[in-house]
Amino acid sequence: MTVVALQPATPGKRATVKNYVKTIINPINLTTYTNEIPADQMAALRDLYPGGHARLWGLSPGKSPVKRDGWSQLSPGSKVLFYTGGSTRSFTVLATITYTAENDALARALWSLDNGDPFKYLYFLDDVRSINVTYDELIPYIRTRTDWGLNHLRGFDVLDAKRSAGLLDYLGIPEEDRTPAPDQAGYGAAVHQGIESTDRAYTAVYRKEQSYLRALLIGGETAICDLCGREFGRQYLRAAHIKKRAACTEAERLDAHSVAMIACIFGCDALYESGDVAVNDHGQIVRSPAMRPHGPEDDYFRTVLKGRQCSKWFAAAASREYFDWHWRVTFKNTLGMPGH
Repeated sequence: MTVVALQPATPGKRATVKNYVKTIINPINLTTYTNEIPADQMAALRDLYPGGHARLWGLSPGKSPVKRDGWSQLSPGSKVLFYTGGSTRSFTVLATITYTAENDALARALWSLDNGDPFKYLYFLDDVRSINVTYDELIPYIRTRTDWGLNHLRGFDVLDAKRSAGLLDYLGIPEEDRTPAPDQAGYGAAVHQGIESTDRAYTAVYRKEQSYLRALLIGGETAICDLCGREFGRQYLRAAHIKKRAACTEAERLDAHSVAMIACIFGCDALYESGDVAVNDHGQIVRSPAMRPHGPEDDYFRTVLKGRQCSKWFAAAASREYFDWHWRVTFKNTLGMPGH
């Protein structure tokens, strides 16, 4: 089971902002720290980051074992939410943990001390992306040992399995993104444990939903994609959830007219689902700053979507709250400074 860590990084201390910029907004060059990273750790990091650059964060020991005990629960595939505060009291970064290591020397080289202690319990990150989810939205999931609503009690925490699963559901993180891909032996074990029957059950529900939504939204033999505006045969169109299906409540899934739109399979559906494009609060289709430049996905945006408005946003006002959720949670926006 994937666990979720809550990491405060509020701008109350100038050092926190400096550290955040140095190793979260900007990745470090591993080669620069060859003397501080032992050979075994460096070998593992080189495998994980073949480009030689990595983002990371660290925890200091503190006066009790609480932080270290929480850190020891982290493993590859664990998720971390950074709370950076601001007027809306928001979590603004979601990332996946790739590797953990205790390294006093690297911590001292990267960051100032925390009341004399280095932030030596390290975790390295991948898929670091901007979100904007308020504390109030996550209250059902994050109130564990401490009340995160109180500043003096807000500290690093790891949610239990039940709360982690609920939070990941709310954020629309699909099952395949919650754990690292298994090796061949792990895959074989999963199949023998009944993954195929589970897949069939999920697929049956999904197909029924798609069948209903497609009939509702498409109707005839052809329809127009709400993103690119092109007309396709129905076999090339999907009823795409504006807010990720996994994150929808039952009531939201039943709000069929508003929660879904028509998206073609020739690029629009995939780019929206991945967060590489989104619809802003003016109904305009925008490109993620994280999109790979000059690749085929960038070519698709520039030739098909650039300058367009989303017809669904204008046709159904009730859909706008779902577009807003996608913008805040799924869209790959630029990482911001703590407190903003």
